[in-house]
This record gives sequence, C-alpha cells and structure tokens, in this order.
Amino acid sequence: MKRLTLIILAILIFSSPAMAAPFIVADPQIDVTKYRMRLSADNGVSWGTWVEGNPVGNSLKFDISGTPKGTYLGEAQAGGNVELTDSTTGVVSTVWQWSASAPFVLKVRAGQKTTSIKVIE
Repeated sequence: MKRLTLIILAILIFSSPAMAAPFIVADPQIDVTKYRMRLSADNGVSWGTWVEGNPVGNSLKFDISGTPKGTYLGEAQAGGNVELTDSTTGVVSTVWQWSASAPFVLKVRAGQKTTSIKVIE
C-alpha cells in the first residue's frame, strides 16, 4: 500500500455553484479498500471520531460541508490488505491494516455551507 502522505499532499477543497458542498479528495490508489479521516478543532488536543468510507474511483472523497468555520488539524489513513511473509517459514499471510496517519490542515472560510462530514459513495 502506498503511503497516504502522497494522497494528502494532493488534497483539493473546492466549492462551486455546481457542487454545493466542499470536499476533501485525493489521488487514486488501486490497492486501498477503505479511507478514514478525523479532525481536531483544538490543535490536536482532542479529536473527532474517525469517519470511514469506501473509495470513490479508487480515491478518498469526503464531503466536509458540515464543518464550521475555523482551522482544523486533520489526519487521514488508507486501509487495505497487505501480504506479510514469515522470514523463517516463508509462509505468506494476508492481513488488513490502516496506513500511518497523514496529517493535513483544513481551513474552512466564512460563508461555506456546513452540515457534517460524510462519506460520498
């Protein structure tokens, strides 16, 4: 599984008349079966719950229209199957795991429509 950091570097937050809500989206990854993200409004002292979702076109895509105005720390993870090989026996096992967290900063400007983070599927 590729590092999620590359995905988060490609985050685009956009809002337009054609798209009534802002989204967090990222580059596609073909071996990811789930994404999750969470936000902190107090500089990482406390965190909201993880919001999980299935890839949309192999990409992370979250609707953040419910997020109130402010600056947030965020982190996202990609999840999928990883093959592990036992160095002694050579037995290959497949396990499901989350990637390391990729941090990002989200700035929600005044006037953006808000309701709550939800998964787009």
